Amino acid sequence: MKTRPIISSCGGPSDRISWFLTKLLSPLLRNVAAHVINVEEFISALNHCDLPENACYASSDAVSLYTNINNDEAIEAVLDLLQRHQDEIHTFGLRRDDLRELLVATLSCNIFQFDGEFYVQKRGLAMGLRISPLLALVYLDRIERRSLVSGILFYKRYIDDVFIIGSTESDLHIMLGKLNTCDPNIRFTVETPDTGGFLPFLNARVRISHGSKQIMWYSRCTAGTTVRERRKRQEREPDRENSEFTNKTRVQTSTEF
Repeated sequence: MKTRPIISSCGGPSDRISWFLTKLLSPLLRNVAAHVINVEEFISALNHCDLPENACYASSDAVSLYTNINNDEAIEAVLDLLQRHQDEIHTFGLRRDDLRELLVATLSCNIFQFDGEFYVQKRGLAMGLRISPLLALVYLDRIERRSLVSGILFYKRYIDDVFIIGSTESDLHIMLGKLNTCDPNIRFTVETPDTGGFLPFLNARVRISHGSKQIMWYSRCTAGTTVRERRKRQEREPDRENSEFTNKTRVQTSTEF
């Protein structure tokens, strides 16, 4: 039986080490160019990007990212990034080999109990481990640096969700194709704009045409908000859902449609 459990490591044997490593290494994320921490940062970056009239855009998602990452390669990716920016990080006297040993020990504590039996995760990062998001972000950064092509104008990622803009549709296909060849276990799916030209990313809906950007609020349906309820609300208040981002970005973007 295949499962993907999310077991919290809080209070576990490696939790304090994981917390320390996360605190120590998190400043490295400043050097991960594609990384955004929220939708506001994404919109700010998009608004500062000049686009040609024929720009093409799509979003991508890394399938089951955490459980498909090679832990050893993720550790090396972090240590290599640390070596390039060692002047920015206070390691408290810990050497590269010391940090590697701590990371290996932390990731090896991925045993959990279910229905009275003990299990160990055979591959990938444990999703309930504090250090896992940082390792995943840096590992994807290594893949992306190997895959970037000159025609890519904009590339931002929130964990495993990617928004990408290329000079041409061919540039997008080449880039996404390269992403899918760097690691046999990491696969990226592709989503293209809908019939209205909008593409959801985080809590925003983006439409780009002739170099002009239109950004609106995007609300995902949850268990308490069905599609039917959402449609009824939109019929009653058609402008309310999209007002926040539209008002914020109208001055900064080109003419809307």
